[in-house]
Amino acid sequence: MANYTRNSRVRVATGNATIATANAGKVIVPGAPGRAYVVMGGWVRALGGKVNEATTVDICTKTTTPIVNVAVAKAAMTENAVVSFGTATTVTRTTYGDDNVAGHALQLLTVGTDEATATSIDYCVRYMTVGA
Repeated sequence: MANYTRNSRVRVATGNATIATANAGKVIVPGAPGRAYVVMGGWVRALGGKVNEATTVDICTKTTTPIVNVAVAKAAMTENAVVSFGTATTVTRTTYGDDNVAGHALQLLTVGTDEATATSIDYCVRYMTVGA
């Protein structure tokens, strides 16, 4: 990206999103003016049950039309199973490793029908910052 530099430090966002916040979009890395994020790796894990209703669990930008970095298929989201973003058959890495739009937050979002079976989702997302 022209006139942009990469911060070579890989950062980590970890936490737990209740299903209500995941259905609405849980911000895991807040947006910062002039800064974009590059998702480098990570994992997710369903707790309290498998992901049953949602089609995918996405790591994406918090925008009107989210840019999906990683989409984890519900088939992989069984209770307590750690699903790495490197799992080829159950994870789609759409813009994985690409710069996101500057100023936009990263979020964990369930896509499709709101999830109701799992009670929460643990996450660990490795990312780098790209800035002007």
